[in-house]
Amino acid sequence: NAIAGGWGTLGGGTVDLIISNILLPYFRDRLFKGNAEMAWRTVSLVPALLSFFTGIFVYMYSDDTPKGTMQENRERRRDPDVHPLAAFLSASSDINTWILAIHYACCFGVELTMQLAATYYFQAKFAQSPESASAISSLFGWMNLFARGFGGYWSDKLSCTHGMRSRLIILATFLILEGILILIFSQTETLALAIFIMLAFSFFVQAAEGAVYAIVPYLGQTSMGAVNGIVGAGGNIGAFVFGSVVRTQGFEKAFLTMGIAVILSSLLTALINIKDFASLFFGKDAPNTWKEKKDDDKQLLV
Repeated sequence: NAIAGGWGTLGGGTVDLIISNILLPYFRDRLFKGNAEMAWRTVSLVPALLSFFTGIFVYMYSDDTPKGTMQENRERRRDPDVHPLAAFLSASSDINTWILAIHYACCFGVELTMQLAATYYFQAKFAQSPESASAISSLFGWMNLFARGFGGYWSDKLSCTHGMRSRLIILATFLILEGILILIFSQTETLALAIFIMLAFSFFVQAAEGAVYAIVPYLGQTSMGAVNGIVGAGGNIGAFVFGSVVRTQGFEKAFLTMGIAVILSSLLTALINIKDFASLFFGKDAPNTWKEKKDDDKQLLV
């Protein structure tokens, strides 16, 4: 889940780099003879067409899950058929879903905000050209090559011996480190150090995303689609909120606000309490559930 999601969001940095530095200049100078507006509008068709044909390919050739189709999984687990509305109500009535949505808002929402704001920040703060600033900001997205998978992998790995509590500790740790590095980034005055700190907090942003979705599958097998949808939507809502903060407060104050919000969100990890599993400070994993989930994790990690 983490690797697939990370490589998906990697497309943000890739598209930014390729369109801004290769395709847009070509469209502007060669195809439209200096007409920048027409070049900008037309070059947007390139990722649109790629997405369209990728969607067709995925529909025709991919499986529903790593373990087969949804129908095969239902038959294997003997899950009852659940009406979509009932599944949504079940997911939305679980406070754990909303806590993870807030966590995702404070990692994926931060990532989306940075992908939009970083280019303008490096232009305004360090007097970089649009092309240079775009190339620098694309590095944020390129961390998805491994960082999101790192978070998911270690959440799975440690849970094999330490259970759910280790997943919660990892998530809280990544969020705290992310928030601290955002605060440091907001006060950085040199370009080289700003790039280094951006890469560091980008790593923990995306590792936190992987850690969030390492917990999501435990929230309810019969309402998994609804849980995924709500938690995922939290990331987009976070991007809207943080983006609004950037527009109203300016870069430095917005980054301070963002960092404090992320650190405070980590405290909500203590409120996650999933049935049959330990919370951050109390309880322990139920033996049967623990064995079943541990065997699944070990099988996927082999």
